[in-house]
Amino acid sequence: MARSELLWLDSDIILDWMASREPWDADATALIDRAILGHWQLCFSPLTLANVHYIYRKQAGSSKALAAIRTLVQMGKVATMEAAHVIAALAAAHSDFEDQIQIASAADVPDLTAIITRNVTDYAKSPVPAMTAGDWLSQHPAS
Repeated sequence: MARSELLWLDSDIILDWMASREPWDADATALIDRAILGHWQLCFSPLTLANVHYIYRKQAGSSKALAAIRTLVQMGKVATMEAAHVIAALAAAHSDFEDQIQIASAADVPDLTAIITRNVTDYAKSPVPAMTAGDWLSQHPAS
């Protein structure tokens, strides 16, 4: 199956998957499992990976956190982050600076289909549509 859609994963989705955070882990796991099966491709920023490591290592230890990040990097695409993304985030005057950096970086990824997050409201002004993992899965049922 060709990977025709590219999905940007926000930190909360990755942490739901890695840490089995209920009740969101089922949708995060289904989304990532279907990516592994070739239904779509995953993308994430270096900032997301750093944030995920920082948070998850406190729960599971650095080795386990790094192993999970290695798995993600092997199955997905790491987007670039540049000074221009930081400058765009500063100009946006949004209450969540980190989300604005993510939006600026995501906007530069060619063919990006959606940002998958639990924090849809902070991505409301993103040029790339944002939705929850559950919403994405309901719009793309398994065949």
